[in-house]
Amino acid sequence: MKLATRKDDSRDGQLVVVSRDLKHAVMADQITGTLQRALDDWAFMAPQLQDLYDALNHGKVANSFPFDPAEYMAPLPRAFQRVEAQAWPSHEKRLQKAALTSQTGPLPDDMVPLRVAPSHVLLPGHGMVSLRFPLGQPATRPDEDEAGEQEGRRTAEGEAPSGTSAAAKGVPAGTATGTGRTDAPDAAARQAAAAAAAARGGLDFSAQLVAICGDLPIDLEEDDADRHLLLLGLASAWRIHPDSEPVSRERSRDRGLALAPVLITQDELGEDWRDGRIHRPLHCRLNGRSTGRIDCGTDMRFGFRQLLAALARQTPVGAGCLLTSGPVSNADPDSGWTSVLEARARRRLENSTQPGPAFLQPGDRIRIDMADARGQSLFGAIEQQTVA
Repeated sequence: MKLATRKDDSRDGQLVVVSRDLKHAVMADQITGTLQRALDDWAFMAPQLQDLYDALNHGKVANSFPFDPAEYMAPLPRAFQRVEAQAWPSHEKRLQKAALTSQTGPLPDDMVPLRVAPSHVLLPGHGMVSLRFPLGQPATRPDEDEAGEQEGRRTAEGEAPSGTSAAAKGVPAGTATGTGRTDAPDAAARQAAAAAAAARGGLDFSAQLVAICGDLPIDLEEDDADRHLLLLGLASAWRIHPDSEPVSRERSRDRGLALAPVLITQDELGEDWRDGRIHRPLHCRLNGRSTGRIDCGTDMRFGFRQLLAALARQTPVGAGCLLTSGPVSNADPDSGWTSVLEARARRRLENSTQPGPAFLQPGDRIRIDMADARGQSLFGAIEQQTVA
């Protein structure tokens, strides 16, 4: 089933059940008011929510309404316990080789990297993200700008897009062109402007998977972990990097975690859920341009079964604990990237004179989504715009 949280005047919103195609929803108030309450008594409430979900998908719910992601909060608005993992070693290895992290050398094979993270308000997957401080309350949906989505503020390589004015590209005013009416592009000035923009600090995203579990027994075994893994989701972890070089992960600051509007149960994935892993491609777009399609099932060193079992041995875990996977990353260098910092690491490893794509500045937009085998979005897309 698929669950979301609709905005109201409270901190935790109202739990709704969403149809499989993400087109309709129905209030779950006859069963429970919030997702956290459902998680606290999952064995009792999940079957009732499942019945409502089945009825909604078969068109047997009279009081359903259209599902508009802009009207929703993060599906779990507050996480009382949040843990970060590093499930894809290729991401960390690239940062190490490029000297963008203070960590040196690979971790032992039997060590599962987990870190307790701040438990703060979670951001909605639609709206604004501030360069100064995370907006705890959902913001209005950014105005659609098809031209901006198609062209973008910069290309994935940090260059100014076509159609940008000469001044925006860093070309001195008054430069002659072949027509004699507009400024001609100056390659050196354009490259200098792109390099300067890429070297600046700014906001970075990292596309990640999310698991929400119930109470975990301290002796949890991997084979039994699926029973305690209640919901799966998609997230973007936001961090701001200082305006200086060299930029490294340790010098960045947490700017919140945004969740896609819908959480799903494992059965929604069918055969794409194997060994505690989601075997589907993840697609990111920055200012309308694709940064690649990353296979989430490939190169994931630690599946969610392993992560939950390791977590249970390290600390008491209560219902509603939110576990993030760390940035999704493939070892194949042609697969693309899901964070600007990793893209810059790739550029360094190529011994390029260019620093790579610039960090996000006000007005930049990010879109993160994952589709099922039919091409239907599983979690709904994360669509956010940065503001000053």
